[in-house]
Amino acid sequence: MDIQLQELIDKIKEQGKTAICVTDHGHLYGNDKIYKLCQKNNIKYLHGCEIYVCDNVEEKSRDNKYYHLVLICINETGRRNLNNIVSEANQSKYYGKPRIAFNRLKV
Repeated sequence: MDIQLQELIDKIKEQGKTAICVTDHGHLYGNDKIYKLCQKNNIKYLHGCEIYVCDNVEEKSRDNKYYHLVLICINETGRRNLNNIVSEANQSKYYGKPRIAFNRLKV
């Protein structure tokens, strides 16, 4: 399903909301476009991404269980960290799925 971004922004404003987060799966390609649109419309945009996490990215086996995790940033430091995580995850693809090890995620 394609999201018409301006329609989405209009709906958010109509509902009186002040912030939005739209997540891509495994990449951040859509973030810049919606971020700029949100800035124009005085809506806070929270950068985010859905990624796969697993125990060991070096293990190339179907037995290596992986899970979905949605990461959402609340500030610029978080956005920079998210960029690093997504970049690293894309370097560890398995069957085309970007993934990162649990131990690479820090609180």
